[in-house]
Amino acid sequence: MARAGLLALGLLSCGRGADEPPLARVPTPPAVVSPKAAPSAAAPQAELVVERAPAASAVDVLPDTPFRLRFVQPVRLGRQGFVRLIRHGSSTPSDSIDVAQAVRTETIAGREFRVERPVRMLDDRTAEIRFRPGALEPSADYAVTVDDGAFITETDTPVTGLADARLWRVTTRNALDAARTDLVVSSDGRGDFFTLQGAVDSTPPGRPLSIRVKEGTYFGITLIVGRSDITLKGDGIGRTVLTYPNNEILQEKRGSAYRAVLGLEDVSGVVIEDLTVRNTTPQGGSQAEALRVDPGDRVVLRNAEFISRQDTLLLTGRVYAERCRVEGNVDYVWGKGTAYFSDCEFHVVGREGWEVQARNPADKYGYVFVDSRLTAEPGISGHRLARIDATRFPASQVAYVDCRMGDHVAPEGFLVTPPGAPTTGVRFWEAGSRDLSGRPLDMRRRDPASRRLAPSEAKRLRDRSVVLGGWVP
Repeated sequence: MARAGLLALGLLSCGRGADEPPLARVPTPPAVVSPKAAPSAAAPQAELVVERAPAASAVDVLPDTPFRLRFVQPVRLGRQGFVRLIRHGSSTPSDSIDVAQAVRTETIAGREFRVERPVRMLDDRTAEIRFRPGALEPSADYAVTVDDGAFITETDTPVTGLADARLWRVTTRNALDAARTDLVVSSDGRGDFFTLQGAVDSTPPGRPLSIRVKEGTYFGITLIVGRSDITLKGDGIGRTVLTYPNNEILQEKRGSAYRAVLGLEDVSGVVIEDLTVRNTTPQGGSQAEALRVDPGDRVVLRNAEFISRQDTLLLTGRVYAERCRVEGNVDYVWGKGTAYFSDCEFHVVGREGWEVQARNPADKYGYVFVDSRLTAEPGISGHRLARIDATRFPASQVAYVDCRMGDHVAPEGFLVTPPGAPTTGVRFWEAGSRDLSGRPLDMRRRDPASRRLAPSEAKRLRDRSVVLGGWVP
C-alpha cells in the first residue's frame, strides 16, 4: 500500500494571527542562533510566505499549537532539509523535522508511536508543521527556522531565506493552573489547548476533568491512560472531528495498543459525547480502530460517531452506548468486554464482512444491541451479524433485540469456525428482528449455532443493569 494512501487531510487552524486585536505586550526576544541561520536579512524568496501562524513576534502561543506557512504560489515539500524549533538560549533544537522522512517516532502519553510526516501540505499553498508533544514549554521564547529547499516551487526551485532565526519568533503562554478541572480545546487557538492530548496531559491523574472540544478537525493520535471521571464533549457529530490514519501497518504490527485514533486504557467513569472519531486508513490498510477502550469501566458513548473500515470499535470492560453511529466492515465491533448499545446505527461500507467478534468470558455478557439499525452502502450483501472461532473463544455472546436490519445481512446471520467446532457455549441470540421497513425477518436459515430468544429472555436483555453487571448508566 502506498504511503500516501495513509495520509489524511485534517485542517487545523493555528495561532494568533496578525488580523486579531493587538496584544498587550509584544516582546522582542534576543536573537536566537540557528545552525542554519542566515547572517543577514532574508533572501528574496522569503517573500513567497504571505502568512505565518502563529504570527511573527506573537505572544501567548499555546504550547501544543501547530505552526503554519501560507505561500503566495503553489509549493510542495522538498527532497531534503529540516524545520527546526529552537528555544532562546539553547544551541540544541527542541525539535528537528526532516522533511524527507515519511515516518518518525513520537512519544504520546509515555508510549512511542510511529507518526506520519509532521510537515504536510494542507493544500498546494499551505504547509502545517506539528512539533513533538512537549517540544514547546510554557513561558518560553522560540524561533522556527526552515532550511533552504525544504519547500520547492512547481518549477523545482528551492524556497530560500527562511532559515534566519530572526524571522519567526514566538513566546508561549504561561502554564495553566493544574488544579483546573474544566478545559477548552479549540482549533482556532482561542481555547486552553489546540489538542485533546495537550489538555489531558496538563492535569495530573486522580481528579475529575471536563474537556470541551470545540468545533473543528483535530489531526493526531490521542491516548488517555489511568484516568477516571473524564468527560470529552464536542460540538456535535461531524462538527468536532478527531482524525488520523493510524493502523497496524503504520505501527509495524505492534498490536491494538498502538493503532487507534482515540485510545482509552485503564480508565473508569469516562463519557464521550457529541463528536466524531474517524480513522482515515483506506480499505485494505489493516486493523485501524477509531476508538479503543482496553480496558475501561463505566465508559459511556453518547451521540457520537466512530468511523473506520476494519476493527472500528475495540471495547473491553463495561461500555454503554446510545444514539451512536458506527461505520466499518470487518469485525468492526470487537473485544473482550461487555457493551450495551441502545438506539445506534451500524453502517457497513466498502465490502461485506462481520459486524461483531466477541471474545468475552463465559461469566460475562458480550455485545448486546437493542432497538438499533443495521444499514449498508448499496450493493453490499452477505454480511454476517457475528463470527467467532469457537476453539479460541467458546463463550462468545452477541445478541440483537428488536433491531432493524437491511438486506445486506446474510440469511445465515452468524458464522462459527472452524467447521465442526463445538458450539454449546456460544451464545448467538436474536429476538424481534425486522427489516428496515419494520416487517418481521424470515430467520429460518439462521446458523444452527444461533437461537431465537423467548419473550421473557429478550425482556431481561433489555435491562441495562442485567447486561452491565449492576451498573445503570
